[in-house]
Amino acid sequence: MIGLLEGSPLDILEKTVILSVGGVGYELSVTAEARTACQRALSENANVVLRVHTHVREDQISLFGFASLRERELFRLLISVSGIGPKSALDVLSAPSSDVINALRDENVAFLLSCPGIGKKTAERLIIELKDKVLTWETVGTMETSVGYRRPVGLEENYGDVIEALVRLGYDKRHILPVLSRFVEEQGSTIPTEEESIRYCLAHL
Repeated sequence: MIGLLEGSPLDILEKTVILSVGGVGYELSVTAEARTACQRALSENANVVLRVHTHVREDQISLFGFASLRERELFRLLISVSGIGPKSALDVLSAPSSDVINALRDENVAFLLSCPGIGKKTAERLIIELKDKVLTWETVGTMETSVGYRRPVGLEENYGDVIEALVRLGYDKRHILPVLSRFVEEQGSTIPTEEESIRYCLAHL
């Protein structure tokens, strides 16, 4: 299974992106947030990192790309609900993931009805089945924490300048810490530079 791809975006359409990784072009169906990240990377001639869900059927393997771990986990929750397939879940995520989470938490049926292909019964089913799970995510601050975030010792002390720079850009510290933590843990014994840390966080917040 492919869980993450980092490469340069080539063709960016409304709901799909061709991502060039090591000379291979991967076609991914993407959310609005992931498409925005790809557009930004293309304009800056930079790589983008997308979290990936690999959807396997008897006759087809499809890749879905997300701007953050939170978005991907929300997508997986959505498709766990009866009657919601990958296409419908992607339509729901045409809205920012934070808005979808708030709608589920607040039982905002009207918001879910505004998503393409979502009827009243489906909207109500989404709320009934997912509200409690989303409330758990909200209790711990971010979805990253709910899927295994543990803050490394000394994170704020060693990466204070990175955190401060991201806060100045308007990001919430509660959201910065789990993303930065994941990046630091992925580096193992290698100590990333401030520039590398900021670039990674910007791609995943």
